[in-house]
Amino acid sequence: MFFRILSFELKYKFSRPAVYIYWGILFGLTFLIVNAFSGMVDGVSVSIGGMGGKLLTNSPYIIFTLTTGLSFMALILLPALIGSSIYRDYETNSHALLFSYPISKFGYLGGRFLGGFIAAIFVFTSIGIGMWISSFMPYLNRDFFGENLFMAYFNPYLFNVIPNIFIVGIIIFTIAAISRNLLATYLGCIALLVLYGVAGTLIQDIQNITLSSLLDPFGGTAFDTLTKYWTVSEKNEQLIPFTWLFLLNRLIWVGFAAMLFAFLMKQFKFSQNVFQLKLRKDSRLIFANINPILKVLKLNLPKVKQDFSVKTKISQLIRLIKFETVNLVMNPYFLGILATGILFVMINTAQLGKIYGTTTFPVTYQVIEILGTTFSLFVLIIITFLSGEIVWNERTYKVNEMIDSMPVPTWTIYTSKLTALIAVQAILMAVIMLIGIIAQGVMGYYNFEIGLYIKGLFGIKLMDYILLCFLAFVIHVLVNNKYLGHFIIILYYLFSSFMGSVGLEHNLYNFGSDPGIMYSDMNGYGHYVMPFIIYKAYWFAFAIILAIVSNLLWVRGNENSFSKRLFLFKQRLTFSTKLGLFVFLILFVGLGSYIFYNTNILNDYKTSKEQLMESVNFEKQYKKYAKKIQPRIVEMNMNVDIYPERRDASFKGFYIIKNKSNQPIDSVFINYNQYNKFNELDFEKDFEIVFDDKELGFRICRFKTPLLPGDSTKFNIDMEIITKGFANSGSNPRLLYNGTFLTSTMLPSFGYNEGVELTDEKKRKKYDLPEKQLIAKITDSTALQNTYISNDGDWIRFETVVSTTPDQTAIASGYLEKEWEENGRKYFHYKMDCKILNYASWLSARYEKIEDNWNGIDLAIYYQKGHEYNLNDMMKAMKLALEYCSESFSPYQYQQLRVFEFPRFSSFAQAFPNMIPFSESIGFIANVKDDNINYPFWVTAHETAHQWWAHQVIGANVEGATVTSEILAQYSSMQVIEKEYGVEKIRDFIKYEMDNYLKGRSGEQHYESPLVYMRPDQGYMHYNKGSVVMYALADYIGTEKINLALKKFVKDYAFQEPPFVTSLDLLRYFKEVTPDSLQYLVEDLFEKIILYENKVTEVTFNETENGKYKVNFSVECKKYEADSLGRENEIQINDWIDVAVFTRELNDSTKKESEIFLKKYKIDNSTKDFELIVDFKPSKVGIDPYYKLIDRHREDNTKSTVTATK
Repeated sequence: MFFRILSFELKYKFSRPAVYIYWGILFGLTFLIVNAFSGMVDGVSVSIGGMGGKLLTNSPYIIFTLTTGLSFMALILLPALIGSSIYRDYETNSHALLFSYPISKFGYLGGRFLGGFIAAIFVFTSIGIGMWISSFMPYLNRDFFGENLFMAYFNPYLFNVIPNIFIVGIIIFTIAAISRNLLATYLGCIALLVLYGVAGTLIQDIQNITLSSLLDPFGGTAFDTLTKYWTVSEKNEQLIPFTWLFLLNRLIWVGFAAMLFAFLMKQFKFSQNVFQLKLRKDSRLIFANINPILKVLKLNLPKVKQDFSVKTKISQLIRLIKFETVNLVMNPYFLGILATGILFVMINTAQLGKIYGTTTFPVTYQVIEILGTTFSLFVLIIITFLSGEIVWNERTYKVNEMIDSMPVPTWTIYTSKLTALIAVQAILMAVIMLIGIIAQGVMGYYNFEIGLYIKGLFGIKLMDYILLCFLAFVIHVLVNNKYLGHFIIILYYLFSSFMGSVGLEHNLYNFGSDPGIMYSDMNGYGHYVMPFIIYKAYWFAFAIILAIVSNLLWVRGNENSFSKRLFLFKQRLTFSTKLGLFVFLILFVGLGSYIFYNTNILNDYKTSKEQLMESVNFEKQYKKYAKKIQPRIVEMNMNVDIYPERRDASFKGFYIIKNKSNQPIDSVFINYNQYNKFNELDFEKDFEIVFDDKELGFRICRFKTPLLPGDSTKFNIDMEIITKGFANSGSNPRLLYNGTFLTSTMLPSFGYNEGVELTDEKKRKKYDLPEKQLIAKITDSTALQNTYISNDGDWIRFETVVSTTPDQTAIASGYLEKEWEENGRKYFHYKMDCKILNYASWLSARYEKIEDNWNGIDLAIYYQKGHEYNLNDMMKAMKLALEYCSESFSPYQYQQLRVFEFPRFSSFAQAFPNMIPFSESIGFIANVKDDNINYPFWVTAHETAHQWWAHQVIGANVEGATVTSEILAQYSSMQVIEKEYGVEKIRDFIKYEMDNYLKGRSGEQHYESPLVYMRPDQGYMHYNKGSVVMYALADYIGTEKINLALKKFVKDYAFQEPPFVTSLDLLRYFKEVTPDSLQYLVEDLFEKIILYENKVTEVTFNETENGKYKVNFSVECKKYEADSLGRENEIQINDWIDVAVFTRELNDSTKKESEIFLKKYKIDNSTKDFELIVDFKPSKVGIDPYYKLIDRHREDNTKSTVTATK
């Protein structure tokens, strides 16, 4: 009977169009994504799994990632594919007849399930086939593809897709058997996927990698653990191996599913009654599809008076809204989704703003963002589900004919249902607000800012959800099929996510979109508010038009064919309806025109493709001027007027430029922002404009007499940055009502600007651009003339007068010479008493200020009121960093140092001469605890150290440029942290840095170089690897020797004129203080890409007669050298490596492990045995236990001890 049922089920499934429709949709979605990955639309890129650069679209890693990712999303189809197999019998009421046959439970349940399971596998094959066929498309760039390997497509199905279909399928099948309700299976599937997200959040905090991998029911953690540090070459070339961790995970969860199926078989009964679970002898929990039961009651009907007045209609509407809202809110499925969402949100709240394991204080705007973002998935689910339920409610319970015959206007029914759906969203926002306030209170934060909650949730989030309510409601009315409506809504969500990836980027045709809105404690919602309101009004006008049309097509009675509905549409189209359509159409067109005027006329709207072509054209036309000698800026004198209230600024002043070369200069190439207004842009020396490209902002000026070597001239600038209306994708985040932050990079510059060139190799090849050298070679004599910060100036004299509104303070580099008010504006005159880099900034905001002093150096922090949390730590970091760097390297060159907070629209801190702009998002609201890494302290110390490493010694614009700035600033800040917080904090810090470096190289888009030759854009190198390398170097040769080398280095290269210093120069100083026995280490750390595989294999101990302990253990040590793509080659190891023993006996209360033995041993073989005598009972031994050497599998560097067998 099993095979007969299976055969029937397969024939039924594969005779249904739905199976092929699902197959086609998944195929089309996969095909579209792969095309987007592979450059189908120029200028637009989509990235999954580190996609891009040299990583191939059909690499085994990408195939596995994309196949498993899409299949996970497609699990929502399993209720239709597997759940319906058993539900169909109840839906058609054929189960009673079927159950009368002599069939076994296994035959019935097994046949039904296996038929659906096979159909589901068939549908999911569309993903792999879609990827495979896409790889042959002739119009795609072939550089995105490599060789197609069959096993690369097969492995994801064997390891992940088929087991996951089996696991989830059995759960869905069980729910269908229990509930006999298809909707319950859909919601059960959604709840399962959501709970998986909740569990994933919890799993991330589990330190034991093996345990977290085994607890993941879908195998994703095991895959991530396996491939987390894979390099580009490994991702392109290696098939995903079926490791024991993968195998055990699959066995555990497939076994769980099999047990669940066995349980279902045991409990299932061939009866009319529903599946039952006994709770106790006199009670049982019954799952059933409960339909309304009509009871015959004797009713005394009251006498009624018919009243069709407007007042009555309004009363009907209000009562219907209340009725529909209560029905929705009391829906058990809604309550289940809501409870799941609340759980998910509460768990994610604990991760608020985490950086280096340190969370932020739960300030209201962050709570709104994290709760709103994490809860948004549930809101979308609720809108999708409830919109179908409320449209189909009467028809579901077969009371629609009675309701439709009542003397209630169609618009009343329609409006009540739509309003109820919207009311539920308002209730959800209230729930989020309540959760947020409770979370803040639990965390000890009591500044609840109720007004901000109302603005953020009800004024912003709710607007988006109301628009989605309109759209979902209209789709269900128009489609007139509940499940097809659900499906179309889901397709819309997916399509809207990928619109930008296929070149549809303008907000005018992306339903519900806007230029974006973001809150800052400093700037509030600021200039984002007005565009947001205009866009929402535009989309609400469109939504109301859709609502009016769908109201006219509302199904009432049994006439539900589209032709009949169209006939009724014409009948219902009254004058008032036409007037409403006309008014909102005018409003929609008018607002759309106003938006277009702002985005495309007042501002210059360009698609990603157009921006890409600008870069291509700029390089093709002007690359020929790249090597032309240009004058250098030697002085900047600028009057800057900031107008926060209208978000404008003007720059009026001059450069003094000088010919520092030994050749005359007859022409100057000027780069300028073509969107700014230039009233003056000319030289004091006679000149003529021979070429001016206003489209690309490139001008060529020729002197009537050349600028001779050593000669100077003045370059006058009168420039205005004017905010005009609003743009399609937001507006200038540097010009703000409060917190303006301008830099000298906004001013015109000289010479060819390589920064606009394309760096993507595939796109360059497509547009016939030559292979790009991403950074000049370290021996390039021309590039050595420039710093990596500026190509048209190095050390300059600087003076500025900056003005702002009377309620704000304006800041710039230099010392405040004078402050005054004039004509309703506040003026500040700053002047620097020594030369600085061509790198200046101007800020304006309403600031609070704290001041202090260190050795006669004035210190200050300018901050937003309410952000006092970490000011003392930041001030302490400035003092300690100034002290450490002054004593260790050279005197501090300025008489003051100031930190300035700026709004969170950008998240960084940056060192300018004697000033540090510092984003409010990365330190001012950090909730630092004793066991956390104090990153506000660390960032402040790092930026303070830049006053030496960049503002005294600056690297040339060649390979390794940031070694002498970022890496040395990291080293200096680590020394300050160690002095203040101890070595344990540094070890915790290094764990994060090691992990971030290895993950960074895994996502490298171009190539990895040895540290000494790295590019400035490789943050994972100069921040993360740089920290690990300097930590190791300091441990091996000692901080005293490093500081001695750096002191000589600063003395020789501080404030150097061209040619500028390189990383090889620094390396020479390190080698001078390094013993011969460790010269290999400097070479390995800086000049090669070296990785280790250090592992403790066996360890035992026993107690000796004198009360000491003898520890015996073995280690395996391997050393690898990697190339630029991560291909590794094992080399002979002959290295000094730490060996350590730990005990728990020194900390009786905490049982925390303490180091009792640490010594470096020369490891000259891949295996080595040790025998050590220690004073305390050992708990663990380790080889390189503190991760001084780069190791991708650090979890086996240590191993717990086992008592030796006597």
